[in-house]
Amino acid sequence: MMNMRRQAEKYGVEFVDDDFGGMDFSAATPPFKISLGEKIFEAKTVLIATGADTKWLGVPGEKERIGRGISSCAPCDAPFFRNKKVIVVGGGDSAMEEACVLTNFAEKVNSHS
Repeated sequence: MMNMRRQAEKYGVEFVDDDFGGMDFSAATPPFKISLGEKIFEAKTVLIATGADTKWLGVPGEKERIGRGISSCAPCDAPFFRNKKVIVVGGGDSAMEEACVLTNFAEKVNSHS
């Protein structure tokens, strides 16, 4: 896991290890806001990486935004994120792999667990 993290950092992924405060996808348009500790992050795109089987978070607006800024498959959807700021939400190997894939497309990748 640490080797994968170092590789992702090499390609510009920023890791923020803090308490997940919540997110709200109910806004009509991006940016989406995710709170971690005292910080709020904004992105046009959020990739939810919760494991081999998608485990949706159940937060407001999430279902309505799937395929419209919310995704669960970086290899499937990475070209849509070209030159965009992306947040990967999740932990473990799956989130790390998704973040690594996105570094080839996105302008900036943040990963939050």
